[in-house]
Amino acid sequence: MAKRLGYDFYDLDHLIEEESNGLTINEIYEKLGEKAFRKLELDTLIAHTDNDRQNIIFSLGGGSFSNPIARKWILNKGKVIFLNVPVGVLFQRLIVKKFTRPLLRHLSDQELLDKIVNLRNKRLPDYMEAHHMIPNFRGSERDRLELERIICSSQPN
Repeated sequence: MAKRLGYDFYDLDHLIEEESNGLTINEIYEKLGEKAFRKLELDTLIAHTDNDRQNIIFSLGGGSFSNPIARKWILNKGKVIFLNVPVGVLFQRLIVKKFTRPLLRHLSDQELLDKIVNLRNKRLPDYMEAHHMIPNFRGSERDRLELERIICSSQPN
């Protein structure tokens, strides 16, 4: 979508990995611990958005927006869109790649589902501060069109 719209696209996790000499998020997380990892995440976010560039889509991980400093920062930088993905869809996505997620990799399937529900419930009030939300986001064509409409609208929120 970013390419089609002529926007630059950045994924926070990928930027962190690129700037960490090829270490994976898991390796960085293990090496630093959660508190230092979240600081690195915030520093990377600010470093890549500390300008007035327009036409950027920036993808954040689930925990990034729960950091009050990061949330305030990014809410002031541009439109924030919460893609409200159903729990079942999140579970199906994460079960196949849980070993690449620091908080999930040692969990059984039931523990993973419980973790998703608990993290979602904990983080939902933060996510609701986003300027826009797309409910039941599954990545369908309809969802993508709605996302594109919001991105291209001239209203900041």
